[in-house]
Amino acid sequence: MHVLYIVQHFASRAAPGGGIRPFETARRLVASGHRVTLLCSANSAGHMQRSDADARAAGIEVIRSPLVYRDGLSYVGRMAVFARYMRWAIPTAKAVSPPDVVFASSTPLTVGEVGRVAAGHHRVPFVFEVRDLWPEVPIVVGALPTPFLRWGARFMARRIYAAAQEVIPLSPGMARVIRDDWGVDAARITVVPNCSDTKLFGTPEVEAQREAFRARMGWQGKLVAIHPGSMGRANGLDYLLDAAKALDAAGERDVEIALVGGGPMRAALEARAKSEGIRAASFHAEMPHRDIPVWLAAADVGLVSFAPLPYLETNSANKFFDTLAAGRPVVLNYGGWMAEVIRETGTGLAADPRSPSSLAEALRMLKRDPLRRQAMGREARALAEARFDRDALVREVERVLVRAVEQAGRASLRRAAV
Repeated sequence: MHVLYIVQHFASRAAPGGGIRPFETARRLVASGHRVTLLCSANSAGHMQRSDADARAAGIEVIRSPLVYRDGLSYVGRMAVFARYMRWAIPTAKAVSPPDVVFASSTPLTVGEVGRVAAGHHRVPFVFEVRDLWPEVPIVVGALPTPFLRWGARFMARRIYAAAQEVIPLSPGMARVIRDDWGVDAARITVVPNCSDTKLFGTPEVEAQREAFRARMGWQGKLVAIHPGSMGRANGLDYLLDAAKALDAAGERDVEIALVGGGPMRAALEARAKSEGIRAASFHAEMPHRDIPVWLAAADVGLVSFAPLPYLETNSANKFFDTLAAGRPVVLNYGGWMAEVIRETGTGLAADPRSPSSLAEALRMLKRDPLRRQAMGREARALAEARFDRDALVREVERVLVRAVEQAGRASLRRAAV
């Protein structure tokens, strides 16, 4: 099966950030005997050559747009890059050798439009993967400020959902929105959440580095709660700084909130922490994803934070699944399906999104009760292995793609018989 895989952002574990799902999915599809041609944009992070070399070694055919996407772009700048990528990707997708299926993975929404047009041109089925709800999320964070932009985004989404033979949302909450708000038949929807890399996180080799890493960081005797990943507006990380202030106010010197990564809000957050003298929060540089397993092994808790805005609790955050794989409790500050999962399985705690002090108290409790923390960590690892293992979930994506191709083939035979 030849899969034309359309994404905006593509990187291997050699690059920073958490957006490794396309790489990990594509290389497993190739390992299963499929051909994968992947269309993506360029970026200015300096990791493209290594990522493309990793892709070639895995047998993935990568075609990169010359258009550059940079962290720190304004909303207007991002939308301009997304639009230019779409204009480049549509003729490029039409020119590739005929695929058996077109697989477009958002965000942004414009990749879905590329997939819709490419599938129509090649007369093959179109499968649309929804990694974040667009246009819903851009609207609530203010990225589509005018009625015309919002109307255009909704018009595009309606066409994409209507054209998709199969839709793969990354959470049950996304699936509900796609079904109820966009009218997609539940039979066309298959939830495949983000994944836990159980062969990379929480291994004996990684855990063996814990104490030396903690000594190097000065973390001995502390409970360290780590937030690894993007520092964007949607992450609502002022909440974590408020929690750190609450720890300072309580005289707690043995709990540290470590923010690891980059993003458009990092400078403002770091400046605030410095100006307000927040001691319980520390900032650490963005790093390749391949280094995150050691950081989580050295930490005691994984944090997941989002702003209290509609639709954000439907997300499927990579750091949640990385924390589970690392065998560490998850503490998050919002409701939704992931909060339900950790309550049901005893793998972490959900803090009150309106009260940063509740997160501070949750961390202090985990500091005081190491046996409970360790039990949560064991349950986290077991959950990662049982429900979120990447190998198993990519096989589910593969089944959806194969089913789309088979159904299209049967439909063609029926039409030919008429």
